[in-house]
Amino acid sequence: LMAEYSDLEEAGEIAIRMYNYMSTCSDVSVKDRVSYIDESLLKWRKWERMSVLRTAREMLTQPQVNIYIPQRIIAPQRRSVIRLVSLRNVGALNVKVTPLDAAGTIEIDNWSKENITKVEQLKKSKAVYEETKRYDSLTDYEIIDDSLMLPCLQPGVYLVEVNTGMKGIGVKRELLYVTGLYVLNIEQPGKTVRYAVVDVISGQPVSGAQLSVTLSSGEEKMLTCDEKGEALLTYRSNPNDARAFTADDKACPRTSVWNSYTNYAQRF
Repeated sequence: LMAEYSDLEEAGEIAIRMYNYMSTCSDVSVKDRVSYIDESLLKWRKWERMSVLRTAREMLTQPQVNIYIPQRIIAPQRRSVIRLVSLRNVGALNVKVTPLDAAGTIEIDNWSKENITKVEQLKKSKAVYEETKRYDSLTDYEIIDDSLMLPCLQPGVYLVEVNTGMKGIGVKRELLYVTGLYVLNIEQPGKTVRYAVVDVISGQPVSGAQLSVTLSSGEEKMLTCDEKGEALLTYRSNPNDARAFTADDKACPRTSVWNSYTNYAQRF
C-alpha cells in the first residue's frame, strides 16, 4: 500500500499504523523510530492526524535528567560522586554545592515548595563548588548516564543542586552530609548498650564526643563519651537511633543503632 499510494497525503495514516507497530518491536531502536517519524513528517506533514507522530517524537526527545548520590554520608577526606542518570536532550546543566547552617538532624523527605524555602534560608555562604557540563554533541533522543566528582569538603551539611535551566525539568536537589564521626554500638547484659564514637579515617576514639539517642518511647537521651570514645546507656524503652557530634562536627545524621555496622560500612 505504501509503495502504491505514497504520493497521497492519506498515506500518512499508513505511516502512523506502521509507527505504532514499530513502537512494539524491541529490536527497533529509538534512533530508527525517530528517523522514521522525521521522514514521515516530511512526506505527509499535511495529513490531519500527523499530530500523532509529532507527539510520539516529543515523547522520545523530552528533556530529562535524574541525580543520584550513592554516598550521601561521606568523610571529609573522601570525594563524593554525583551520578546523572538517564540524561536526554539537555544542552547543559549546572551543578552547585552550597553549605547549610544546619546539623545532621535536618532531613528532607520531599522537595515541596515549603521545604525548598526552608533550605534556601539555611544557605550560609556562596557555593563552595560549581561546575557546568555541556552536552551539545548529543542527539535530542540519545539517553546517557554521566557522573562528576566533588572535591573533598569540610564537615557540614551541604545542598547539592543540579539545574538545567529548563522549565520542564526544574532544579534537582539532594542533601550531602560530610562528617568524620563513626558510631558503633553493641548490646550488653541488663538492657544496656555500649556506644563507641571513632574517627572514620583513623579509627581512633573520639573522646568527649556527644551522643543523642532516641528511644522507641520518643524520649531523647544525651550521653558524653569517655576518653576511650565510649558511653553506656541503660534503657527501658528500646533505643531506635543515635547520632554523634562534637564542637567541630555536627553533620552526622541519625543512624539506626542496631544496623550501624552495616550502614556505615556501606556509606564510608
